[in-house]
Amino acid sequence: MARSPKVARRRRLGAFALVALGVACACAGLISFEIPTNIVLETGLKPYQLKTLSIIQVSLLSLIAAGIGYWATPQLGLRSIIVDGIPPFGASMLIFLFIGMVCGIAFGFIDMTLTKQLPLLGSFQSAHEAQLTELEALATPMMRLAYGGVTEEILTRYGLLSGVAMTANTLLKRRLSALGLAIILSSVVFGLGHLPAIMAFVPDAPTIFLAKTGLLNAASASLFAVVVVLHSLEASMATHIGFHLTLIGIG
Repeated sequence: MARSPKVARRRRLGAFALVALGVACACAGLISFEIPTNIVLETGLKPYQLKTLSIIQVSLLSLIAAGIGYWATPQLGLRSIIVDGIPPFGASMLIFLFIGMVCGIAFGFIDMTLTKQLPLLGSFQSAHEAQLTELEALATPMMRLAYGGVTEEILTRYGLLSGVAMTANTLLKRRLSALGLAIILSSVVFGLGHLPAIMAFVPDAPTIFLAKTGLLNAASASLFAVVVVLHSLEASMATHIGFHLTLIGIG
């Protein structure tokens, strides 16, 4: 669909604003935690150097993700309020924040239930409580809310999901099927992306623990992806932030 120069200019400025937001939130999150001593010793770099490299990496990824989303979302019927403006079926972000909080309660309950009902899972977490606590310390509130709630949404939903959906749509010629496939694939990638950190901190983590972590993260990612498809990128950010607010609250 042809766009006027004014609209195109607004979308370009919005895409750059999205990159700036993603980088700012990544900086806030990455600066907020202390890098584990073992990682500092293994790399031979100072903490500030490791954080600087991480920020540069995330900045480049945010730029790429925003570029993919800028190109793909208009063709898929997806939108970002920052880039495209408020959708005609706009809803308050507080609604999505609340949805995220409710889902956070549900996921927390599922996690606790699995730990209680599966002896292997419960005994592993009890035996490795110190290591898991050290790993959890990386997920500071700022890391969860800023990096997780904003930057991750730009990377995995605006960039990855829309890119996969556009590729699938080119092959399948069916928008809804392409979006459904993109939701599944991007959510699986999101779930698997949480496993390397666990395996680095707890090398002997059993398959059942890795599976639980991957599945719960993939399920939450599916929720955020559906919100993107039905409303906007910013609605998924609000949902993701609400999700983490609950998890922070219940520990």
